[in-house]
Amino acid sequence: MTKYTDPQIVEIAQNQRRVLWLLLISIGVVVGALVLPHAGGVVVLLYTTAIVIGTVGSVLIYRLATAMEEPWRWVYVVCAFIPHVSTVTLMILNVRATSVLRARGIRVGLMGADKQDVVRLTPTA
Repeated sequence: MTKYTDPQIVEIAQNQRRVLWLLLISIGVVVGALVLPHAGGVVVLLYTTAIVIGTVGSVLIYRLATAMEEPWRWVYVVCAFIPHVSTVTLMILNVRATSVLRARGIRVGLMGADKQDVVRLTPTA
Protein backbone atom coordinates (compact mmCIF):
# COMPACT_ATOMS: atom_id res chain seq x y z
CA MET A 1 0.00 0.00 0.00
CA THR A 2 1.23 3.45 -0.87
CA LYS A 3 2.31 5.76 1.93
CA TYR A 4 0.24 8.93 1.74
CA THR A 5 1.24 12.27 3.20
CA ASP A 6 -1.17 14.27 5.34
CA PRO A 7 -1.99 16.72 2.50
CA GLN A 8 -2.75 13.76 0.21
CA ILE A 9 -5.07 12.25 2.82
CA VAL A 10 -6.88 15.58 3.19
CA GLU A 11 -7.24 15.80 -0.59
CA ILE A 12 -8.54 12.22 -0.77
CA ALA A 13 -11.08 12.97 1.98
CA GLN A 14 -12.30 16.15 0.28
CA ASN A 15 -12.57 14.54 -3.15
CA GLN A 16 -14.30 11.49 -1.71
CA ARG A 17 -17.00 13.71 -0.19
CA ARG A 18 -17.55 15.37 -3.56
CA VAL A 19 -17.71 11.99 -5.30
CA LEU A 20 -20.23 10.76 -2.73
CA TRP A 21 -22.52 13.71 -3.38
CA LEU A 22 -22.28 13.05 -7.10
CA LEU A 23 -22.97 9.36 -6.50
CA LEU A 24 -26.09 10.26 -4.54
CA ILE A 25 -27.28 12.48 -7.39
CA SER A 26 -26.40 9.80 -9.92
CA ILE A 27 -28.43 7.17 -8.08
CA GLY A 28 -31.34 9.61 -7.97
CA VAL A 29 -31.15 10.07 -11.74
CA VAL A 30 -31.05 6.30 -12.33
CA VAL A 31 -34.10 5.82 -10.09
CA GLY A 32 -35.80 8.72 -11.86
CA ALA A 33 -35.13 7.11 -15.23
CA LEU A 34 -36.79 3.93 -14.05
CA VAL A 35 -39.77 5.54 -12.32
CA LEU A 36 -40.69 8.57 -14.44
CA PRO A 37 -42.77 8.18 -17.56
CA HIS A 38 -40.77 8.44 -20.75
CA ALA A 39 -42.37 11.61 -22.06
CA GLY A 40 -40.36 13.80 -24.44
CA GLY A 41 -39.38 16.49 -21.93
CA VAL A 42 -38.48 14.04 -19.18
CA VAL A 43 -36.21 12.01 -21.45
CA VAL A 44 -34.36 15.14 -22.58
CA LEU A 45 -33.95 16.23 -18.96
CA LEU A 46 -32.61 12.81 -17.94
CA TYR A 47 -30.11 12.69 -20.80
CA THR A 48 -28.98 16.25 -20.10
CA THR A 49 -28.52 15.40 -16.43
CA ALA A 50 -26.59 12.25 -17.36
CA ILE A 51 -24.24 14.30 -19.55
CA VAL A 52 -23.67 16.83 -16.76
CA ILE A 53 -23.04 14.01 -14.26
CA GLY A 54 -20.60 12.41 -16.70
CA THR A 55 -18.71 15.65 -17.19
CA VAL A 56 -18.54 16.61 -13.52
CA GLY A 57 -17.94 12.99 -12.57
CA SER A 58 -14.99 12.66 -14.92
CA VAL A 59 -13.29 15.65 -13.29
CA LEU A 60 -13.99 14.41 -9.76
CA ILE A 61 -12.98 10.87 -10.60
CA TYR A 62 -9.72 12.07 -12.11
CA ARG A 63 -8.97 14.25 -9.08
CA LEU A 64 -9.69 11.45 -6.61
CA ALA A 65 -7.77 8.85 -8.63
CA THR A 66 -4.82 11.24 -8.93
CA ALA A 67 -4.83 11.94 -5.19
CA MET A 68 -4.85 8.16 -4.56
CA GLU A 69 -2.13 7.64 -7.20
CA GLU A 70 -4.26 5.11 -9.09
CA PRO A 71 -2.41 3.78 -12.16
CA TRP A 72 -5.54 3.41 -14.35
CA ARG A 73 -7.10 6.83 -13.69
CA TRP A 74 -7.93 7.43 -17.37
CA VAL A 75 -9.94 4.21 -17.53
CA TYR A 76 -12.02 5.54 -14.64
CA VAL A 77 -12.50 8.83 -16.50
CA VAL A 78 -13.70 7.07 -19.64
CA CYS A 79 -16.09 4.97 -17.56
CA ALA A 80 -17.57 8.18 -16.13
CA PHE A 81 -19.20 8.87 -19.50
CA ILE A 82 -20.95 5.50 -19.77
CA PRO A 83 -24.42 5.62 -18.18
CA HIS A 84 -24.82 3.31 -15.18
CA VAL A 85 -21.15 2.28 -15.46
CA SER A 86 -20.28 5.73 -14.09
CA THR A 87 -22.24 4.92 -10.94
CA VAL A 88 -20.30 1.67 -10.48
CA THR A 89 -17.04 3.53 -11.13
CA LEU A 90 -17.90 6.10 -8.47
CA MET A 91 -18.66 3.30 -6.00
CA ILE A 92 -15.38 1.49 -6.74
CA LEU A 93 -13.33 4.63 -6.16
CA ASN A 94 -15.31 5.37 -3.01
CA VAL A 95 -14.51 1.93 -1.57
CA ARG A 96 -10.82 2.38 -2.36
CA ALA A 97 -10.74 5.87 -0.85
CA THR A 98 -12.52 4.59 2.26
CA SER A 99 -9.91 1.86 2.75
CA VAL A 100 -7.08 4.41 2.37
CA LEU A 101 -8.67 6.76 4.90
CA ARG A 102 -9.46 3.99 7.40
CA ALA A 103 -5.89 2.71 7.13
CA ARG A 104 -4.79 6.14 8.40
CA GLY A 105 -7.21 5.93 11.33
CA ILE A 106 -9.78 8.34 9.92
CA ARG A 107 -13.38 7.48 10.67
CA VAL A 108 -15.45 7.25 7.49
CA GLY A 109 -19.22 7.45 7.55
CA LEU A 110 -21.99 7.38 4.98
CA MET A 111 -20.98 10.69 3.39
CA GLY A 112 -17.22 10.46 3.72
CA ALA A 113 -14.50 11.12 6.24
CA ASP A 114 -15.19 12.63 9.63
CA LYS A 115 -14.45 16.35 9.36
CA GLN A 116 -12.77 16.49 12.77
CA ASP A 117 -10.31 13.76 11.79
CA VAL A 118 -9.50 15.59 8.54
CA VAL A 119 -9.05 18.93 10.33
CA ARG A 120 -6.60 17.21 12.67
CA LEU A 121 -4.42 16.44 9.60
CA THR A 122 -4.74 19.90 8.03
CA PRO A 123 -1.62 21.97 8.71
CA THR A 124 -2.22 25.37 10.27
CA ALA A 125 -0.34 28.22 8.65
